[in-house]
Amino acid sequence: MAAEIAYYEGLDDDEYEAALVGFAREQDPIDAAAIRSDALAFRSRKAVQSLLRQLSTKRLPNAPGDQSRRVSLREARAVHGRLEHEARLLDAVTAGIAARRGELITPANPRRRALEALRAEHPERYLDLLRAEEEKARQRAAERRAATKRARRAQRDAERTAQES
Repeated sequence: MAAEIAYYEGLDDDEYEAALVGFAREQDPIDAAAIRSDALAFRSRKAVQSLLRQLSTKRLPNAPGDQSRRVSLREARAVHGRLEHEARLLDAVTAGIAARRGELITPANPRRRALEALRAEHPERYLDLLRAEEEKARQRAAERRAATKRARRAQRDAERTAQES
């Protein structure tokens, strides 16, 4: 295992990505343990995410040139699916590693990043939007309370009418 980890650590980024594609094709358990080890998990996660972004369904890196298009597409889809599975596993592994260190890894949230950018670039506009949304929330809450009050009053009046009859 240590030899496998040392081998993977010695690869540059392109070679590492090619090795991950090879792993996705072959699914060797020793390679899987090395790739998911504490020493390589974060690098593997980053490389797998990069591969998923760039992986074309036309041809895989290092795909034999004599493959038919249909075979190449089928293999590309299979490798893509295995890489997606590996990405999910690596997310869990890296979250576990971080948790053992007392950290918390949160998933990427583009809306939160956009909100933070708006807050940093236009603080006055952000505060105006925030106050407007808070006012709308207060109005909705007041409307709900009033509707509940009206419904209770109507029910009470209906009960009184039924008792009087």
